[in-house]
Amino acid sequence: MQCQLRPDFCSSSFMQTLEATAQRCNYSDYMDKFVTYPPTGLLPLPSGTTRTPRGCDVWDMIFDAAFLINPAFNIYRIFDTFPVLWDVLGFPGSFEDVQLSPLYFDRADVKKAIHAPANVTWTECSDVNVFPHGDASLPSALTVLPNVIEKSKRSVIVHGLAVSAT
Repeated sequence: MQCQLRPDFCSSSFMQTLEATAQRCNYSDYMDKFVTYPPTGLLPLPSGTTRTPRGCDVWDMIFDAAFLINPAFNIYRIFDTFPVLWDVLGFPGSFEDVQLSPLYFDRADVKKAIHAPANVTWTECSDVNVFPHGDASLPSALTVLPNVIEKSKRSVIVHGLAVSAT
């Protein structure tokens, strides 16, 4: 793994921890075997399941490190910094934000207009269980997205900094 965007953000000890985790969790081999061009087929699940094995959650490790460096870190727009942007929907953001006015979907008149329950507080990412009986579907990145890219008449370029479609 390399830190090309901002080398000063990457301590050598953190990068060594990421490298060791990638080796231990077989992520490095996975990249070498399956993330190639041309693709050899559908991407298999790295651990044979949609659940991340204990000690292999590099996503949260990287997120926590980014958040330490930039308390306004936003996974949806990585270039955001303080001051934290305000949005009528309570978005974007990777953290609870204090809005200057009520969130749009939490307003009584909006709830009434869309026939939403008046006694529910709107939040961008709530803890409401929308799958009360569980969600057994595979991640869309492994099932739907490859088909969308394959059938698209436009080219799709996936890059570490952005995704563009032309």
